[in-house]
Amino acid sequence: MSRSRIARTLAFLALALGAMRATDARAQDAFAEARATVTRLMAADGTPSIAVAVVKDGRIAWEEAFGLADSARRVRATHDTPYYLASVTKTLTATAVMRLVEQGRIRLDAPANDYLPPSGRLWSVGPWSGSQATVRHLLQHTSGVTTYWNVCYTDQPGCRVQPIDRAVARFGALMFPPGEHFDYTNLGYGILGEIASRAAQRPFARVLHDEVFLPARMRHASIGPSPELRALTAVRYSRARGPHDSATTSTPGASGGYASVDDLARFALLHLGAESETRALAPATLALMHDTTVSTGDGDGAYALGWWIEPDHHGYRALFAQGGTDDASASLLVLPAARVAVAVLANTGTGITTAVTEAALDAAIPGYRARRSSDSVRVAQSSMQRAAPSPPPVPPALVGGWAGTIRTPHGDTPIRVRVSDARDVDVALDGGAAASLRGVQLAPFDGTGGRLSGRFRGDLHESDDVGPGPYDVYVELYRRGDALVGLVTTYPTSDAPFGARLSYPVTLAPAAR
Repeated sequence: MSRSRIARTLAFLALALGAMRATDARAQDAFAEARATVTRLMAADGTPSIAVAVVKDGRIAWEEAFGLADSARRVRATHDTPYYLASVTKTLTATAVMRLVEQGRIRLDAPANDYLPPSGRLWSVGPWSGSQATVRHLLQHTSGVTTYWNVCYTDQPGCRVQPIDRAVARFGALMFPPGEHFDYTNLGYGILGEIASRAAQRPFARVLHDEVFLPARMRHASIGPSPELRALTAVRYSRARGPHDSATTSTPGASGGYASVDDLARFALLHLGAESETRALAPATLALMHDTTVSTGDGDGAYALGWWIEPDHHGYRALFAQGGTDDASASLLVLPAARVAVAVLANTGTGITTAVTEAALDAAIPGYRARRSSDSVRVAQSSMQRAAPSPPPVPPALVGGWAGTIRTPHGDTPIRVRVSDARDVDVALDGGAAASLRGVQLAPFDGTGGRLSGRFRGDLHESDDVGPGPYDVYVELYRRGDALVGLVTTYPTSDAPFGARLSYPVTLAPAAR
């Protein structure tokens, strides 16, 4: 090893040790191997900083930060450093909504439109009503609202964030019948933030402070980076663009949160019903949040009220919240039966948070490592023995030529689709040349005549909303009666200076031969 590399390694270890805090010396010994795993993974991955906390038996058993929250100013990360939470925010928002449900300010099964202004209510593209979508549907991503992502960084001139009521008026279409199936959506949780604000008659940031942060004693948590803590907040490092300032979003209830790892540990204690924390939610409400699930359509995956659910996480039922962008990563895993939780935060996009979580669980739960190892062997053997599944036959109801329109805020765009029984799909926009759909999926779908999806490079002429491009267009269509009904969604490519993921409704009829 070169002298320069030795020096860098020693400096990194000094930063890690300097940011250490555990509840006692015994905890330091118990998590020594987990600590070594963190430093090794960070060095290999180039992660600027990571913060880890472990909750066990009603208290914080270990919390520690590694690396630099701000590399330019050489600011060390600590257990109190606020990090960007990305989609872990959704679980905070769901908890605030359930506090308001307990107080009688929100009814869980009331139409979401009951709490929204006339200028920004959900609307329908099918024979179902916008008012059929309830607060519960929004909490479980089954309202029929679909993909929406509108985020602008301060170094992106020309990028514009829409106010939430305008976003709902323009993109709050129920693309599917409420309750039909799971479709993960930021817009749905942005709407929940607006509902909470209107029901409580307070700004959403204040609702989260009063209903979640204060009772859970989350001292460094906020919506958007706190002005008082901005100098201490971890700088977000994009692997493509480098360090940059904070961003704004039209859906803060979905992805606007900041918190320290100590804050997330205290939030976990709230959901574990720990006696050491002020009970922010009644046991019956916690059970409702954790146990009321819908299928995500992915094996045995499920989603509760604001939590992903893993039925068997190496022998334990797990509650999971996760968020990530190319400049931040956040996760919180809660195992209620073991009375254990692990929070991990990083100030760049990274895949090592899972390995850090598992290393912490190895140390926190006796016998966990052995179960995890056994499960890994079993899964590997099963995957080797299992033959790759054959694609399902093309649903006959999808085959043929189709013509219709994409509905946008600026008018209708013609679209033509041709589906062959050989699984080839061509799409043409606005009378232009046909493009072949990539990643085609054609399959039966419950309650419809089949489902079609894929993507192609296209232009919807919606640069005011989407951005300058280039972007892919994702297509998702269902045979309902005599029509194909569904959506297209824009996905800006890595070449785009900025851009939004926006969904527009589509309706097609059989094309004249």
